[in-house]
Amino acid sequence: MICDSGGSTVGIYEFAGCVVSYEPLYGLLRRRMETYRSDTERQPDITLAGTKEDYEKLRKQYPHLSIEECEYSCAGAEFYMKLLKHQGFMIHASAVEKEGKAYLFSAPSGTGKSTHAQLWRQTFKGEPIRIINDDKPAVCLQNGVFYACGTPCSGKTDKNENRKAPIQGLCMLHRGITNIIQKITSGEALPLILPQTLFYGDEEETNLLLSFLDRFLQSVPVYKMECTMEEEAAKTAYFCMKGEEK
Repeated sequence: MICDSGGSTVGIYEFAGCVVSYEPLYGLLRRRMETYRSDTERQPDITLAGTKEDYEKLRKQYPHLSIEECEYSCAGAEFYMKLLKHQGFMIHASAVEKEGKAYLFSAPSGTGKSTHAQLWRQTFKGEPIRIINDDKPAVCLQNGVFYACGTPCSGKTDKNENRKAPIQGLCMLHRGITNIIQKITSGEALPLILPQTLFYGDEEETNLLLSFLDRFLQSVPVYKMECTMEEEAAKTAYFCMKGEEK
């Protein structure tokens, strides 16, 4: 921990390749950030500046949210906004790690990306299947390689780990009555990915995101999959994205 200019204690955390400075005000975010706490002596890359007043203002707009949920939402959005200037961005996806590689599954809310991630655990029993982040992994470029990184921000669930793995592929899911997967071009992938990341109102930041996504799409294969909620879907996705015939 360090002290800010006013003498208050500020927590130091480390995730997605960044040292993050912030001291959560409420229990929800405090619990989720605890496993990311760090004793590094590096200076913070990102300082979160949300205040109680910010969270109370958000709660007035969305009265169905608790004050804890408002802090959690605001802090996550601020982190991902600032991450863009540190070689990273957020994607609404579930990131599964198998054999040291990360497989990302993205889809509109309610489509079943989290269910698909759980299918991997059921299908590949006895193997160490890890869920890096079940809802909002950070995608970070480090030493020329794109990694899926765990963060405390994982939507409604607490399924996240303080770890990273190089990304083997990204799959855009659609519910279907059979399991069919195909690789798509970067031109086909971009309009599918954009709605699953943050919207940057600033033109400079938007251009930075588009440039970053262009590099991502040149490096990471993207697939489109029509799938069921059965174990066969996990096998189909894995063998295709790994590069093997099933």
